[in-house]
Amino acid sequence: MGMTFSNIHLRKNEYCSKESVEKYFVQRMDLDGYKNVENFDDADYVLLLETTPNSDWITIDSNYFNLDTIDNMQNELKNLSEKFSTDVISVSCVASDFLMMNWINSKENYDAWLNIGIPYGGSYIRKTTLFLWKKKIKNYFAFLINCFKPHVFAEEAWYKIVELINMDMEQCIVDSRYYIEYPDRDENKKIYALFFRGKYRG
Repeated sequence: MGMTFSNIHLRKNEYCSKESVEKYFVQRMDLDGYKNVENFDDADYVLLLETTPNSDWITIDSNYFNLDTIDNMQNELKNLSEKFSTDVISVSCVASDFLMMNWINSKENYDAWLNIGIPYGGSYIRKTTLFLWKKKIKNYFAFLINCFKPHVFAEEAWYKIVELINMDMEQCIVDSRYYIEYPDRDENKKIYALFFRGKYRG
């Protein structure tokens, strides 16, 4: 069957913290007609945030996001990058056969794209030069080797990139669809969950 997931990652800075991201989404969902509730069972949508003290990144995932086209994906990334003045990455994998990664920084007008594996159809086929990644990934040579080497599972390429950008491996894949199955985490590896319910739902 393979692994399928889609996550967004925001680089921490003075404007982007777990608290500021949480506050932003509570306000955004309220404007969209959804109130923050306490319980998973009452929720229409779940938003997960994960980070660790040693990681440069905050990972978010929600069944609220609509990342099914390149345009939708980029609009979401650009909005978040502009809001928090930071780098934002989307990483999506389809059945372990195809992985796509988009790195955006709105302030820097930076937009780099990476494809790994075999895409399904044409909705996600996009290319940018790999040289663009040199600006963001210090060990560019290791990055290139990773991009060109064969991978049995497409997500293996992402695991290597995680090491190169100082992200905790524990947070590189988060899936709100299976929140109820997530194990308890210790204090250094904790998933923060937000639950939202339509204000006018009966």
